[in-house]
Amino acid sequence: KDLERQIKMAYIKKERAAQHQEALLLRKLEGDRELAMEELMEHNRQLDIRRQEERESERREKLTAQKKVLQKQMLELEEQNEKRKEEVSRDKKMVNDIIDRIAREDRMEHASRMKKVEETREL
Repeated sequence: KDLERQIKMAYIKKERAAQHQEALLLRKLEGDRELAMEELMEHNRQLDIRRQEERESERREKLTAQKKVLQKQMLELEEQNEKRKEEVSRDKKMVNDIIDRIAREDRMEHASRMKKVEETREL
């Protein structure tokens, strides 16, 4: 009987040891699974960060290109405005010169008429 009890106790201890080993193995497997999930999540997070940075970089490049185009357009407009101002100034000077010439001619004609009137009075 004592031998049977010892054998039974040995089986129980063996069973408990096996259960303990199984529990340790399950815990290790669960830990490994959680670690793999964490690594995958971190990998995906880093990938998302890189993609976001690339999108932001592309956006900045587009903005820079748009800014250059706008600055070029503004310069062209300034040049066109300057040319128009120069044309207006030339046209205005030409008109003023014509007006001055007409006024001179009118004065000369008037002076000539006044001289003829004076000469006629003297006669």
